[in-house]
Amino acid sequence: LNSQIELAKERGDLSAELVYSVRLGEVFEKRLNNVPKAIETYQAVLERDAKHKGALLSLARLHEKKGAKADAAKALETVLEGVSGDEAVQIALRLSDLYTALKDEAAVRRVLEVGLNANDRAPDVRKKLHALYEKQQAWAELAGLIKGDADVATEDGQKVQLYRKAAEIHLAK
Repeated sequence: LNSQIELAKERGDLSAELVYSVRLGEVFEKRLNNVPKAIETYQAVLERDAKHKGALLSLARLHEKKGAKADAAKALETVLEGVSGDEAVQIALRLSDLYTALKDEAAVRRVLEVGLNANDRAPDVRKKLHALYEKQQAWAELAGLIKGDADVATEDGQKVQLYRKAAEIHLAK
């Protein structure tokens, strides 16, 4: 792999160089069980391309294994900036767990809202935001979330119940 990395450098093929470097990091991590060298390799990739998704995800995974939640979150935040849809939802949920462990409620809310914007029907994101909005007494946001639930409800009775609940929150809070 080192020779392939060098050949790619000589050709000026950054993409191939980074792909081979990430593979080298995987070899250090999985076959040689040399996590520090794997981390060093992934960080070298990020020095060349700060938004390289493969290196960021690998680095986040290794930091999570080590219990370095803040470092893992930093890498995943960068990934979250460049993804959308269901992938953004999954990264947002993973980040919310990290930020919950770090006791950073504002960051939990922010990443869950990013996940909701990526897919407004994601049930896990909606459930976590519902609980968080209640805890933070963010009544307008909670009512909006419940209204969104009502908008997609299939049964008329359920729709009425959810709209009523959203209205009660607006009136009472």
